[in-house]
Amino acid sequence: MGGVTRSERALQERQAAFVEIVKELAAEDDPERLFARIGERVCQLLGTDSASLCVVEGDELAVRAACGLEGPLHGAPRRKIAESRVGRVVLTRRAYATADMTRDPHWRGSEVVTRWGYRAILEVPVVLRGEVIGAMAALDKAPRKFSGEDTALLSALADHTALALERARLIGETQAQRQEAEVLAELASTITASLDLDTVLERVAKGARELCGSDMAKIALQDPDSDAMVLRYLVGSRYQQYDTFRIEAGKGSGGLVVSTGCPFRTDDYAADPRISKDYLEVAQVEGIVAELVVPIQIEGRVEGLLFVQNRAHRPFTDRDEAILVRLADHAAIAIKNARLYGELRAALEAVEASQQRIIQAEKLRALGEMAGGIAHDFNNALAAILGRAQLLLTRAQDPDLRRQLQVIEKVSMEAAQTVRRIQEFTRTKRLRPFEAVDLNRVVEEVVEFTRARWADEAQAKGVAYEVRVEASPVPPVAGDPSELREALTNLALNALDAMPGGGRLAFRTGVDGERVFCVVADTGVGMAEEVRRRALDPFFTTKGPRGTGLGLSVVYGIVRRHSGEVEVRSQVGQGSAFTIWLPAGRAAPGAPEESGQLPPGRSARVLVIDDEPEVRDLLAELLTGQGHVVTACADGHEGLSRLEQEPVDLVITDLGMPGLSGWEVAEAVKRRRPGTPVALITGWGDRIDPEEARAKRVDFVVGKPFRIDEIASVIARAVSGARPASPSP
Repeated sequence: MGGVTRSERALQERQAAFVEIVKELAAEDDPERLFARIGERVCQLLGTDSASLCVVEGDELAVRAACGLEGPLHGAPRRKIAESRVGRVVLTRRAYATADMTRDPHWRGSEVVTRWGYRAILEVPVVLRGEVIGAMAALDKAPRKFSGEDTALLSALADHTALALERARLIGETQAQRQEAEVLAELASTITASLDLDTVLERVAKGARELCGSDMAKIALQDPDSDAMVLRYLVGSRYQQYDTFRIEAGKGSGGLVVSTGCPFRTDDYAADPRISKDYLEVAQVEGIVAELVVPIQIEGRVEGLLFVQNRAHRPFTDRDEAILVRLADHAAIAIKNARLYGELRAALEAVEASQQRIIQAEKLRALGEMAGGIAHDFNNALAAILGRAQLLLTRAQDPDLRRQLQVIEKVSMEAAQTVRRIQEFTRTKRLRPFEAVDLNRVVEEVVEFTRARWADEAQAKGVAYEVRVEASPVPPVAGDPSELREALTNLALNALDAMPGGGRLAFRTGVDGERVFCVVADTGVGMAEEVRRRALDPFFTTKGPRGTGLGLSVVYGIVRRHSGEVEVRSQVGQGSAFTIWLPAGRAAPGAPEESGQLPPGRSARVLVIDDEPEVRDLLAELLTGQGHVVTACADGHEGLSRLEQEPVDLVITDLGMPGLSGWEVAEAVKRRRPGTPVALITGWGDRIDPEEARAKRVDFVVGKPFRIDEIASVIARAVSGARPASPSP
């Protein structure tokens, strides 16, 4: 037998090399390393100077592997298939070879020939499951005729390359899906574990950049103060002025997404006609080439935007868009959670504030009950002490004795003033009917009233105060102007006390919904949180012996009587601000005063119902002495029975009685004798709502203890047929 020829040996070596190359390609999982080896192995297998692999991406060919390749093909890695000379094999699906490109019309004049000196080329299509996915080429700088064996070998290598690329793609997709699942799982865990929106948005932005392989990622959210979107979190950015950046509907890529609610994708940002030129400056600074934007939607409304951007020509894919949409959904959940948490927190703060107001009101109520029980006796004792001291002062001649009596007089007067102030802030009854009050006018009066303190006295001490009034048009409030003036004066003097070295005192009025407010703010020493919480407590003071701790409590009592609220904000070293909130609206004019005199010779038949014998007998004796015919009953049932037996001009009934209450008696009287007026006498007169009394068909309300002229006035109006606009005390 003859030996192996040289050609046969070369063929065997080629086949062995081919097998090794195929094994190597099949074992490679990383697409980038796979691309790096393909060009080298083509040159090794065919003995050429250069080799390349182009893959189809849409209507373009992109160079993915190159070995020894010089020239424009390597420098410009993407070309339209129809415009690329290599694209011929993709379109025809057939291999092509030329021994001398200088003689080939297809290649003649190409820079590959004229500038880089290549002469021979062999091109084959890369086909996977009947679809051309790319083209593989081998090039030589010397003229060379490629054989059919060369073509078959390169075609076989192209087939194995297609399989290797598909395998690498599937492995890459699997890894990407696993990575995506890990990021989404981590993000879901972050959302569950954290109610901090910024923490979640940071993870969403980083996840978007990681999963889409982008250079930058950004998140914009709806600005609560405008119709624009503002950037909330950025990663990979170069632009330094995003804090002033606004995304408006219809402008730029983000604005288009806001307007349409649909994702936006571009591979050439600067040349895309859909993008407003207003945003090109930012794009140039960032170097944006490719961009993908998806909406963050909550209940069908675009509440935010999620961006990914590339600085190189790396287009975003459908997969990238699907990933970004999922991430945007997670961001939407985080935003909803953050809003819900904010709403719950605001509700909790409102409940806590309401609880504090209730506690404060209960403190004052309890103190009021105590003060109501002792103030009368205490004032009687003080009156005796003060009166005796003043009487002795008129008789005493000894200077030392007079000095001691003056001390007693001064202390007694101060004690009387303290009792008056205790009664003031615990009082709930209106001393006078409310009237329409211009709060701005009250502020002006307070500024003038306190001028001596913040101008004259301050100037004498070398201290300067700046007093500002920022008054806005406000509707009138129903109130007592003297009480409101006292409340604001207390706040102004308290503010001046907090600025012993001078500062700024500001009054500001305005309207918020159905309420009118007045803010009294200072730039004084401020209050610690513990002090702020107790600021309205009775007898609490930080002024030492010179303070009683009643000033702010008086303010609180006045405001509560006006159905308002007091809000205190303060910080140590930054001053304090007291806000008085009052319901807007005009007070109904009070009923005109009427004489309590009856027409001459006219007496009334009065039915008195009261379970308290002392009060019942007092009324009977009082009215009988005035010439009226009185029937006195101890309870509601007895009174209604007498009403059936005899006519009456007026029914006077107590409110709190066993059996039938005063409300029930009034209703029964109106049902049986609709024209008979009813007067309600009660110790809770200041707590009776006029609307409630009118709804329950009560004509007059008289508070206990009552005066004789009050009862006489009620009888006079009842007999004359006059009815007040609302039940009167």
